[in-house]
Amino acid sequence: MLSFVAATMVSTALSVVLGAKQPRLVLGVFIEGLRMETLQDLAPYFGHDGFNRLLRQGAVITDADFGPGLDAASATALLLTGAAPAANGIPAAVVYDAAKLRTRNVFDDGVTMGNYTDMTLSPATLQVSTIADEVKVAGNGVGMVYAIASDAACAVIQGGHSANSAVFVNDVTGNWATSTFYKEFPVSASMSNRTAPLSARLDTMSWTPMQASGNAAWMLPEHLRTYPFRHTFKRNDPDRFARYLTTPMANADIVRLATQYVSTYKLGTRQSTDMLTLSCTLEPFPGTRTTEARYETIDAYMRADAALASLFKAAERNTADNGGMVILVAGLPPRQWRRPDDETWGLPDGTFSTRKAMSLLNMYLMAVHGTGQWVSGYHDGRVYLNADLIKQNNKDIADMRSQAAAFLQRMSGVLQAYTIDQIITGTAPVDDPQGLRRNTTIAYAGDVFVQIIPGWKLQDDYNRAGTTTPQTAAVAALTTAPVFILAPEIPAQTIGVPVDARRIAPTVTRQLRIRSPNGAGRPPLSLQK
Repeated sequence: MLSFVAATMVSTALSVVLGAKQPRLVLGVFIEGLRMETLQDLAPYFGHDGFNRLLRQGAVITDADFGPGLDAASATALLLTGAAPAANGIPAAVVYDAAKLRTRNVFDDGVTMGNYTDMTLSPATLQVSTIADEVKVAGNGVGMVYAIASDAACAVIQGGHSANSAVFVNDVTGNWATSTFYKEFPVSASMSNRTAPLSARLDTMSWTPMQASGNAAWMLPEHLRTYPFRHTFKRNDPDRFARYLTTPMANADIVRLATQYVSTYKLGTRQSTDMLTLSCTLEPFPGTRTTEARYETIDAYMRADAALASLFKAAERNTADNGGMVILVAGLPPRQWRRPDDETWGLPDGTFSTRKAMSLLNMYLMAVHGTGQWVSGYHDGRVYLNADLIKQNNKDIADMRSQAAAFLQRMSGVLQAYTIDQIITGTAPVDDPQGLRRNTTIAYAGDVFVQIIPGWKLQDDYNRAGTTTPQTAAVAALTTAPVFILAPEIPAQTIGVPVDARRIAPTVTRQLRIRSPNGAGRPPLSLQK
């Protein structure tokens, strides 16, 4: 009798699984700077079908933990591969080439041609497969994969190795651009470049608060409500395209193009699964006259809510009767730098000049080891020693690293300095040494790592000698962000404890009933009904 009941239960379970249709579309939205507390504050002012739909119907992971030291590109790579940078090969969008003593895009291969850009990009640096790759493999190439981003590195990561197309915005011309590695340049993007280029529209565009944002502005000081912002992008501004890409209007352009893809390519209507990914930003707008950007942030969230609602509806029209879709909306950890506060407020600070610091370090090493250019480079908190010179003089590079770290540690404004050897052995003096090890890609890692005291200004003038360099202020690094998963077989729920972000990729592929990316070594989350 018991065996009969057990067999019946198994049979019933199997029939439910086999009877359920496979989702026909994966819709991924990656949002830099998305904050859970801001979503909660603005939820009463959002519509029903954007962020509130995710909060109401989705699996809400309040704190997906990415570990330390990631930017938007490397965090996106971690989400889509289920692997940390040590395995997936992507530590940041921009890396330092120690052999050529210069920075470059992490996907620059020097071979592949660009379309509407002079960048030469391919996903060769990406060492493992992504969700997009697995979607292509599972559908035997029939499923369609498209990626859209404002940033080139994010577009390549989202597209992976097998996408039909991955487009991004050229921040010099404002055109949609891509790499010839990807075989398609979508008609929607090409037509936009020809008939409505951003360069022709930007002169007459201005960013002011939408009406719904004014309703939510009660939480702001009176002077901000009384004198709302207005930002323009004049032709004589050489950085106008880069500034525009930090606004919600650029987010709207990306979502608009994505919506056109859904319609043009009939995504989600075939018998194989398609995938569409896009990336946006909700980071505080850097173009304000002061460091106050709260009204801009409220408006950016309100506009993002409306844009997501329209995208969800467009995708749902294609998938409602064809197995539904999986929606992944993932925040990315906020940036570790921001504009310095006005000196009026008297907050403790100082200025750390990378050029002066490296010059003093090299003088110290010359005093100890003799004449030579012992320091060969600096980039993003990483110091690169001259390995060839050290070898020629029969010096121990580990000792040189330790001496350099000890010297830098005594400089004003330095919170911590430690070596790559300490990172590898898990002994670096940080809160999460194992997380730091996972998020360090040895191929691009420096010899010594330097962290600046929060509040101190960084003047990164080492690689820009003779030019005016903007200053940024260090902030304590936040390593978590919210993630939302909405799928037919996932009930509404909230996970309020930190979750390893590497578990997101296998969780999504489980819903698609396909294999996980080959670098995903963590189990999926148990979110089923």
